[in-house]
Amino acid sequence: MQPTPAGTTRAGRREVGTVVLGAVPLLVWVAVAGSHWSWALASLGVLPDDLLVLTWRRGLVPVVYGLGALVAIPLTVVAAIGIARRRGARGAACAGVGSVALVLAVAAADVVVAGPVGYGTRVAFEVHRPAYEAVVAQLDDVSVGTADGYGRYLPLPEGYGPLTVRGTVDVGEDHVFFPQWTGIPDDAGGFFHMRSGSPAGLDMRGWACADPVHLDDDWWACGMG
Repeated sequence: MQPTPAGTTRAGRREVGTVVLGAVPLLVWVAVAGSHWSWALASLGVLPDDLLVLTWRRGLVPVVYGLGALVAIPLTVVAAIGIARRRGARGAACAGVGSVALVLAVAAADVVVAGPVGYGTRVAFEVHRPAYEAVVAQLDDVSVGTADGYGRYLPLPEGYGPLTVRGTVDVGEDHVFFPQWTGIPDDAGGFFHMRSGSPAGLDMRGWACADPVHLDDDWWACGMG
């Protein structure tokens, strides 16, 4: 018996629904893996500057990645159950195998395509260096920042807030300090732009810089382990 037009329409909708159920978890898993991929590409110097925001570890970007990770697994389970209900016992088996294969495929792509990511001091600096240099260029006409309990600071220019732990940058007579972490109640560590040489001895929000590491040109790291 040939299916009626109404039956054909319902079958078509079920097929579309099944495809959507399978595609949505895949997109979420790819988005979650995007944090690794963006860092890997940036560390190789092939990620476009306009996409460097994907590598920021503060602000909204890590929140989005975190939420994606929280929903990826339950969303995959829901999709598997939905496909199983649409396809019966054979569909249930396929959905279960497909879910495991999906997770393994994304994990494999994460390792094989992106490769290991180095989150060391030099890699972190090089990945975000264009942004640091853009901030320094905007601060060239600023001699010192606004006084607080630990020294002089300025809020970062709009759009650059995630570059430092609190969205501020310490500005001195001949240096700019980008704090990457702060202790409780004080101390900090991060990157220096220093035109006059080593930043050794300079205050880092309560902790004097010791054993700074020269990164390149006027750039130094201090208190970064």
